[in-house]
Amino acid sequence: MKKLALSTTLLCATLFLAGCNTTGGSACDGWKAIRLEAGDVQAVSRSLGTQVLAHNQHGERIGCWRR
Repeated sequence: MKKLALSTTLLCATLFLAGCNTTGGSACDGWKAIRLEAGDVQAVSRSLGTQVLAHNQHGERIGCWRR
């Protein structure tokens, strides 16, 4: 029983540490600016517009893209 508990603990620790590994990419991987078309501007709610703006400003602030 003790051997099973130790094996399980080591397996969990290994999986936890492997999940923290990075691929050498940047903080911008998987990100891109959200660009609205003319028709979208009229269709989106104020709340969604605020969220899109915050997303784009954050990406610009951390250097993922420029305006």
